[in-house]
Amino acid sequence: MATPRETDFSQDRSFRYGYLCIMKLPSWQFYPGDWRKDPGVQALNYEERGIWLEILLLMYESEERGKLLLNGKPMPMDRLARLLGLDEDKINRTINTLLELGIASTYPKTGIIHNRRMVRDEEIRRKKSKAGHIGGGNLAFQKGKTNPYY
Repeated sequence: MATPRETDFSQDRSFRYGYLCIMKLPSWQFYPGDWRKDPGVQALNYEERGIWLEILLLMYESEERGKLLLNGKPMPMDRLARLLGLDEDKINRTINTLLELGIASTYPKTGIIHNRRMVRDEEIRRKKSKAGHIGGGNLAFQKGKTNPYY
């Protein structure tokens, strides 16, 4: 038996106009080979790697995937420290190390810290999603035409 969530989209805020427009993705692509082969990541100590991984998780859940934001603005270091349960000096040192090694980047105008790979992957995902919605499908299977493969 289907649950109301599966059949009734009227209460689902992410479902509009017959398709999902904003979707919380349940998982992300993590490339262990890239993590292990990146000289910048390998130059970090284990504590810094753990902090970076936690920051990546926050970036993934951010309103703009791949960017470290809090309410649409660059996340203040004191808030990041509080979120991660660390002191602000530790966060500032780690962020400086991440930027120095080229692991993380910032947008010059806004100062938003971001992960280049995650931002790029999200842009590709959105383009593919948009193209899928526009679609057109396989011309051989359009409504009113017989299937040439049967």
